[in-house]
Amino acid sequence: MFDGKAAFVTGGGTGIGFACAKAIVGGGGLVTIAGRRADVLKLAAGELGERAAWVTCDITDTQSVHDAVQAVVERHGALHLAVNSAYQAVVGSFLATPPELFAMTTDATLNGTYRAMQAEAAAIRAAGGGSIVNISSVASARSGRWESAYSASKAGVDMLTRVAADEWGRYKIRVTRYSLGSSRPRRRRP
Repeated sequence: MFDGKAAFVTGGGTGIGFACAKAIVGGGGLVTIAGRRADVLKLAAGELGERAAWVTCDITDTQSVHDAVQAVVERHGALHLAVNSAYQAVVGSFLATPPELFAMTTDATLNGTYRAMQAEAAAIRAAGGGSIVNISSVASARSGRWESAYSASKAGVDMLTRVAADEWGRYKIRVTRYSLGSSRPRRRRP
């Protein structure tokens, strides 16, 4: 499925990002996992095996993202697939959450995905096309107490995905999202 394809996974050292990296390696692909903690990435890459590498990357820093994507291209000659799983979230009351903490969540989760997509798309376009998958959440489409920053950020990621799909199809870049959580509507209590 991924034979000979080079992939880049943000948040690839743990959780969903790690599971995606494992699936890519299992499908015959080469994967570079990215995140802020070198110790976590090194252990995860070791567990993934010889088809995996790692690079530190802070999605809140544009240069860091560009450098990480460039490292993948230098290592493998091209980038064909990207998975954007990295995020940061603060959970708290809408009334009590300071705007600075709201902005911290949107900068990492929404703006960080934007930064990553932009760098990834440039590399994938140069390779002749490929795919970008953004990890979303059911929180993007339904309300939940204590989730104002996270829900707003993930809703923004969903729209970034749609806009990028419209713009980048002509470059043979497919952009999709994978939404986590139940699609079953929640009941509202009066």
